[in-house]
Amino acid sequence: MINIDYLQCNKMLAAITLMSIGVFSASADLPGGDKSWKVTEEHNYPGLSNVWIYDRDSCLVTCYYMKDCYVVDYDINSNPPCWIQTNKFTPDKSNLKSMAGVTDYILLNGDDKEKAWNVSSNASFPGLYEIEINNTESCLSFCYYKKGCFVVNFDASAVPPCSIQATDIIVDSALLKSKENVTNYILVNVDAKRLEQAPFNDVRSCTDHCFQSKNCYAVDFDTKTTPSCWIQTDPAIDADPKKLYPMETNTNFIWSKE
Repeated sequence: MINIDYLQCNKMLAAITLMSIGVFSASADLPGGDKSWKVTEEHNYPGLSNVWIYDRDSCLVTCYYMKDCYVVDYDINSNPPCWIQTNKFTPDKSNLKSMAGVTDYILLNGDDKEKAWNVSSNASFPGLYEIEINNTESCLSFCYYKKGCFVVNFDASAVPPCSIQATDIIVDSALLKSKENVTNYILVNVDAKRLEQAPFNDVRSCTDHCFQSKNCYAVDFDTKTTPSCWIQTDPAIDADPKKLYPMETNTNFIWSKE
């Protein structure tokens, strides 16, 4: 148990939990918002590619951040159930075919979506670091918010399936190796809204450093990284408890700005 008696300052503690700050809200149903997709139940779109992703949210997130992907079928009768567009074409809902057990999603605002990741199916980047995260959405979010992380492998056949860049390496898609069950993501559109690693390996020093830093209201203390301390340095980060997601090795602290 963490002793928090020392957490006495003018920043009121808002949340301490075994979670991590994330870019995706767990409460959001569809990436980009529900109005971004045309959803048609009991229909499929011909010509999609089956990828090694098993949950609907991760399937949609992968397409949303993938170049030239605007159509997803989630087929509960196939294994894996995720089918996405990998060939360049303009979606036309008149091409939909009736099929039991399939929900089709067509992205309506595709021209406006942020292409944050280059996505490669059945491809793996060498030298990444496994972390205890079990879904694609949280895996990408964890990397997105960690300064210095630009590469993710999500291996549907591994436990845990999530591996991220944890060291300073050359990020080049030419280094990708063919590997079944693995989807690789390389971050290509990075904003400044990321937690930065600070040189502390105990909770008190980490949180004290945040207290003394301008614009710091969020801390991730992750015992699987060295150092373990990650702090907010950008005031534009939305330190909202609703954007937390479960992470076994991480304790999150958020303080009120009042």
